[in-house]
Amino acid sequence: MQSLDSLKQKLFLNRKKLSLKTLFLIISGVMVLLLLFFWKIQILNYTFYLATSRRNILKKEVLFAPRGFIKDRKGNILAENLISFDLIVPRDTILKRKEARAIEEVRWLLGLTEEKVRQSLTKKNFGTYFLVAEDIPFPRANYFFANRKAFTSIELKVKPKRLYPYKTTGSNPLGYIGAVTEEDIRKASPERPLAPEEFIGKAGLEKYYDDLLQGRNGKRVVLVDSVGIVQRVLEVDPPTQGASLNLSLDIELQSEIEALLTENQQTGSVVVMNPKNGEVLSLVSTTLFDPNLFASYFTPQQWESLIGDPSKPLINKAISGLYSPGSIFKLVIALGGLENGVTDDERTVFCSGSKEIYNTTFRCWNPAGHGTVNLYTAIEQSCNIYFYTLGKSMEIDLIEKSAKALGLGSKTGIDLAGEKSGLVPSREWKRKAYNLDWFAGETISVAIGQGPLLVTPVQIAQMISILANRGAAPPIHLLKYSEKEGKTYYPDLTPRSVPFHRENIDKVVEGMWLVVNGPLGTARAAQIPGRDICGKTGTVQVVGRETLQQKVKDKSAQRWTTHAWFTGFAPKQDPEVVVVVMLEHSGSGGGNAAPVAKKIFELYFSRYHAKTP
Repeated sequence: MQSLDSLKQKLFLNRKKLSLKTLFLIISGVMVLLLLFFWKIQILNYTFYLATSRRNILKKEVLFAPRGFIKDRKGNILAENLISFDLIVPRDTILKRKEARAIEEVRWLLGLTEEKVRQSLTKKNFGTYFLVAEDIPFPRANYFFANRKAFTSIELKVKPKRLYPYKTTGSNPLGYIGAVTEEDIRKASPERPLAPEEFIGKAGLEKYYDDLLQGRNGKRVVLVDSVGIVQRVLEVDPPTQGASLNLSLDIELQSEIEALLTENQQTGSVVVMNPKNGEVLSLVSTTLFDPNLFASYFTPQQWESLIGDPSKPLINKAISGLYSPGSIFKLVIALGGLENGVTDDERTVFCSGSKEIYNTTFRCWNPAGHGTVNLYTAIEQSCNIYFYTLGKSMEIDLIEKSAKALGLGSKTGIDLAGEKSGLVPSREWKRKAYNLDWFAGETISVAIGQGPLLVTPVQIAQMISILANRGAAPPIHLLKYSEKEGKTYYPDLTPRSVPFHRENIDKVVEGMWLVVNGPLGTARAAQIPGRDICGKTGTVQVVGRETLQQKVKDKSAQRWTTHAWFTGFAPKQDPEVVVVVMLEHSGSGGGNAAPVAKKIFELYFSRYHAKTP
């Protein structure tokens, strides 16, 4: 019995020893694993975890470069920058389930409702943070920084914001900036990468010279505490401001011309430039907008409202509006005919008010006719019959050659984004466009600036500058020079020559002088005693005469009214200013555009020639 009890006791002790041994082995194994894990973290992965820990306390910030200033020819600032404060919620705040705290802080700082704050949290996601509100008022920003420790879930981000002091004035040539897209970021130069929250040039000068205006972003590395408050600045690479642009534009003249068209409820465009050097003094399109709107993020509703506006405010009609030139094109026919020996200044044509050509009756604008006219009186009175006859003799391909030599049918190269080429028809063009042959009768309409012929107002300004200069074509431009870090950049202003002889241009110019100053000139309404203005009017049919007569009774007849052109320069000798006026649906060139041009000439001379001639 004792031996059995002794055996049981021994078995119990053996089991207990085994359990303790097993427990010891398990504990030893766990300790070894822990030691191996710590060794892996502290030795093998030391670099990784050190960098990770540093990222928790080191914060990199992009310091956005202010865009360069834009100034007019007299130093008036047209585009500058303000310091702006954006309220953001870091992504970590949301991940750490501190959204309720962030909402409360936003409400506390800005006085918004909870619903409004929650909506704003989805406004713009930049990956590392959510943009909640832009342009925080300075008193609110000052309160935030004075009580920084109370705001643990939100931040204020400082950045430059574009400001256009003249608002709508000059908006079309200036253009606007806008938020970058994913495509913009992809296309950006490696030397100048774009951040998702940046704004870049999207239209006008802002887009054309965006590379100059952008500048170079900087960066800042700071040490922050557990609530994100900066404790120390460790590294600063300051941004470099973009180059400034000094323009040929006269913003006061621009404002006066815009007001002139607006007061008379006229739509269209005006170009005023110096023919000697191609400097644009004023480039007006009545589709005005406030570029300040684009310096912040649009809501989809705001953007759709803007692009859905029937007045098309974002279209610069001076460079992208396409119109038939009407009788202005008769200058091309006259010069092309003289240059190619098809006519001379002594040849006469009898105008009875109509003429049968290719079994079709073509009419002059004057039903009574102009009688016998030569080159000079045909230009003076804008006789259709004379130019029908001359156009028939030239044929379409010679007309195309003459027009393109004067810059029509191609971009002028003006330093603005969005310029269109226009169209000068030819046999080859019609074959490519419609796979049809050109009909001789189509040439007759083109000879007086109708048909498929399309030009922009800035192309007409270029053409008239060539005539004013008696053959030289300086590049049309708005930039006089740019400045950056003490260096000055000047655009290439080398003029190109055109294949026309001076004596032929002089003959056309003589006809233009008669248009304004002759006894039967169509633009006598543009005459200013002592200013020796040369010009040409144009009246462009939008629909045929019969259709127009039917539409007159319609309440919307205004949209069928003819477009009105005037273009000219002054003085006749040694000219210094070119004026182009294009008024949509405004009536006749002589009756409507010429009086507007006269006022513009007067504005120019009052500013640049204060003394009475």
